[in-house]
Amino acid sequence: MHPDDRKRVSEAIADVRQNQKLYAAEFRVVRPDGTVRWLAARGKFYYARNGSPERMLGVLLDITERKLAEDAISCMNRRVIDAEERERDRIAKDLHENVGQRLALLAIAIQELKNDLPDQAVDALARMDEVWGKTLEILTDVKASAHELYSPRLEYLGIATVMRTFCEEFAERKRVEIDFRSHGLPSLVLPDVSICLFRVLQEALHNGVMHSGMQKFTVKVWGESDEIHLRVSDSGAGFDLRAARMGQGLGLVRIEQRIKLVNGMSSIDSQPDKGTTVQVSVPLRPGHDSLRVTG
Repeated sequence: MHPDDRKRVSEAIADVRQNQKLYAAEFRVVRPDGTVRWLAARGKFYYARNGSPERMLGVLLDITERKLAEDAISCMNRRVIDAEERERDRIAKDLHENVGQRLALLAIAIQELKNDLPDQAVDALARMDEVWGKTLEILTDVKASAHELYSPRLEYLGIATVMRTFCEEFAERKRVEIDFRSHGLPSLVLPDVSICLFRVLQEALHNGVMHSGMQKFTVKVWGESDEIHLRVSDSGAGFDLRAARMGQGLGLVRIEQRIKLVNGMSSIDSQPDKGTTVQVSVPLRPGHDSLRVTG
């Protein structure tokens, strides 16, 4: 067995032996010629009447080819997402430094023109007030879009603060209510993990506002052991998960791909008229493969 996997496998076996659960793990072995193969183990302990384990039956499957294929897909997905983040950065800067500034100058020009008009031009003033107000609304939306596309605050503020601020701004713009709660988060979170969770939050809320028909959402992010968990839920219209996967449910695909790239786990629970819950769990050290024990 690969030295880096021995401790985790040993702990996993001890856990299932003591708690009488099914054993499931994936780990590496080193062959005599130095090549590394991946194995999937499944097993079950059998116990004597006094409760002590007597034997274990199980099976080992060579899953190296599957792992190589998963790594290739993961590498491709990572390149796609990295390219997407770079494009988000470019668009955000263009919105903020080009379109945003031009709209701001337009709003100032309209205000100055209003001040120069004679008092009797009431109708013109009213129309200009309307145009000025709409210009400011567009400017606000452009700034919000720029912040959503690229959030440098993640680099120097905690993930909870950035998420809370986003929820407050999003709720105000979309005229919805978001109950945000957080606890137990570590002071330092890797950038890949932070941006992943932030994008999942954005995707889940945007989808919820668009499809749920609800005006209230619940967001919770918390730390537990060596993982960070995020849950976004509503009690709205819900949807058929299988139909969404077969259709145009690109939001679900993006969430699952992002979480997989940081070795996390995701679950989306939704049924028609019973609301939707998106929950993800990400290890604090996504570079390490996790051993999952199910029971």
